[in-house]
Amino acid sequence: MAILDNFIYSRNANVIFAYIPKVACTNWKCILRYLDGHKDYLDARLAHDRNKSGLSYISKMPNGIDLLMDKNIAKLTCVRNPYSRILSAYLNKIKPFAQDNASPDRDVYFYQVFTVIDQYRQIKHPELEYVDFSCFLEWIELSGDPLVGNEHWIPQTEILGKSEYIFDFIGRIENLHKDAQIILDWLKCDIPFPTQQAVNFPPTRASESIDTYYTQIEMEQVQRIFRDDFSFLQYAATNLP
Repeated sequence: MAILDNFIYSRNANVIFAYIPKVACTNWKCILRYLDGHKDYLDARLAHDRNKSGLSYISKMPNGIDLLMDKNIAKLTCVRNPYSRILSAYLNKIKPFAQDNASPDRDVYFYQVFTVIDQYRQIKHPELEYVDFSCFLEWIELSGDPLVGNEHWIPQTEILGKSEYIFDFIGRIENLHKDAQIILDWLKCDIPFPTQQAVNFPPTRASESIDTYYTQIEMEQVQRIFRDDFSFLQYAATNLP
């Protein structure tokens, strides 16, 4: 993915927000659409459509870099523990096809991604009946496939430009009740943070499933893949959330 692809500028709030998939990004995009005056701001489908959402992506703006470097424009984001974020990506984007026999119509793109990962499984792990969590992590770490660069499992630090850009506030989804309000205040937003029900996006409940999917093997895989996230975002790699 190209740098700055996930940086959105809100003209009305004069704020840049960098969203990270699997970190309530649907909710944040809906908030940004509300600030831009869209009456259908809770339409998650539109929120994720880069061409129709009406959102101003820095990467598409001729003066995007100037806006990003402007100290008078606040830069905000929200991050997540790498252990729960990557598990959420697996549960939402891969497991439905790998184990639940979901129809390809559920999400054509991610079904195609799944077929690539499943081909890796058949070659590297024919003993496995389906793409389990560890196999998914191994594919990310070792396959070298271009799809490894998908924004749903690329390290958060890559999306945020590592330490190249200074953020005025970095919220944490683990402290969403408090941090979301801080970000909403920065945005001068007069509505509450939307619920998952409001944006019609059911949660994966990854944080509640940590013990089911993690052994020492998966922990070490995630530690290697997301070592920069643990370091830069100051999450404890040695402890599961």
